[in-house]
Amino acid sequence: MAAAGIAFGSHSVTHPNLTRLGDAELDWELTESKRTIEDQLQRDVHTLAYPIGNRAAFDARVIGAAQRAGFRLGVSYLPGANALANLDRFELHRHGIELGTSERYFRALTALSAWLR
Repeated sequence: MAAAGIAFGSHSVTHPNLTRLGDAELDWELTESKRTIEDQLQRDVHTLAYPIGNRAAFDARVIGAAQRAGFRLGVSYLPGANALANLDRFELHRHGIELGTSERYFRALTALSAWLR
């Protein structure tokens, strides 16, 4: 998949609430997950999807650790679009795809970026 152009991101090693970790544990979760994926794919990893992803799952300390680990983007599980006027690269929102997601909704989500061009 990576060879075909699919970009992969990190989601930590053990899926903890990152805000509840000490500094050393937090750094390890981020750097080890990034290193492992990069070693396997032989490609740089730039994106972190925060485990759990709600407002309690990341804060300024976690964002700082993600930046120090070399991530360029942080993806939350907060629903909605990302307004370009006040885009925060480490608090990106997204639309979830769940078991009950209809084909029509999925098609709309995946067509949206083409529609915006």
